[in-house]
Amino acid sequence: MAQRESSLPVVASANQIPRVPWGIADIAKALGLLIVATLFIIVPAVTVASFVADDSASITDDPEALAIIMGANLLLEVLLVVAALLFSVRKYRCSLRDLGFRMPRKGGLWLPAFLLVAAYLTIGVYFSVITAIGEDRLLPDEGSIPEAVFDSPVTLPIAALLALLFAPLMEETFFRGFVFGTLRWRWGLFSAALVSGFLFSALHFSLATLLPFTVIGMIFAWAYAYSGSLFASMAAHFAFNVISFLVSLAQR
Repeated sequence: MAQRESSLPVVASANQIPRVPWGIADIAKALGLLIVATLFIIVPAVTVASFVADDSASITDDPEALAIIMGANLLLEVLLVVAALLFSVRKYRCSLRDLGFRMPRKGGLWLPAFLLVAAYLTIGVYFSVITAIGEDRLLPDEGSIPEAVFDSPVTLPIAALLALLFAPLMEETFFRGFVFGTLRWRWGLFSAALVSGFLFSALHFSLATLLPFTVIGMIFAWAYAYSGSLFASMAAHFAFNVISFLVSLAQR
């Protein structure tokens, strides 16, 4: 039987995140659920998309096939929040405030702006170093969104929904509110930020962005620890994705 510690309002002066009742075992169960769900969602989606795609085009070049893959990604984003809620709010009868949905105790409008600048500086430094050492294979392909997204009235709104709503809300809830929220009290700020940042980066399934997105995830985790709220990292995540989406749209 799970021990309930849902309403623990005491917050250490150096840490704005209240202690939460879920633990590492709950994180492991949530990750296991996500891995199994990914296999049961992505594999069939890729299989169907490969049949739908034109013989002369890859999945990412065919709008109809791409719509299937993006629909699967939407479902996986939803499952992030479902997994977090199952092993926190539902299991321990706590509230969304325990996941970080509360007004910030510290920080103001400057905090999301700071996070956005820090994210772009991280990517800029990473790209500069990789280019300087001649490891261009570790750089992502041009354009963060496949060109076929802009060729269909179906894929474009799905992409916008994924980037501008689902990713900021659901990824911040799971990786910062759920994962980092409990690891912070068990492993300390740096280790918890590193692990949650790495898991956040791994979700994007790209070797080219593994390191910079891990660092960005760590910076966002610090913002949560500093402010006691997910709102700053959500706002920065949203702004980052808006800029990336608009740049891709302008290039198209």
